[in-house]
Amino acid sequence: MNALSKETNVRSSLKKYFVDALGTVVTFDISLASPDIRTQGSTAIKQWYNIDFGEFGRQDLAEYLFEIYILSRQDAEGVKLIENTDKIMDMLVDSSMTDGMKRIPLYDVSSIPWELIGSMVVQDIWDAPVYNILDDETKLKILSVRLRWGAAM
Repeated sequence: MNALSKETNVRSSLKKYFVDALGTVVTFDISLASPDIRTQGSTAIKQWYNIDFGEFGRQDLAEYLFEIYILSRQDAEGVKLIENTDKIMDMLVDSSMTDGMKRIPLYDVSSIPWELIGSMVVQDIWDAPVYNILDDETKLKILSVRLRWGAAM
């Protein structure tokens, strides 16, 4: 199979992209696993991100759908949540490009070091309203993202 059509390459490339930019406050788990939030004091985690990988389409114009959950705790007016949403939007939009679409590097992860084989274009972003999870004062914002790139089976 063509390296551009391998889901392993797409997921690993996305993980690299987000971990490089966000560090340890990003998780990759469909259960909305949060970092250890029991920590108290100045090291307590109050904001984090979760990436939920979705549908993968292996057409000539490949498509990948995923959601980014942006979460904050102890953020009464949601200021940190919105700041973190803007941070993610900056990672998904490229105002220096005439089309405004961000290109995310796509790597072939079967070789060491990883080989850059192309890029995935952020084609669409859907922005959901803020949800309040009252049990533990967590606020949640979800961005749904569609990537597209040329690939051949």
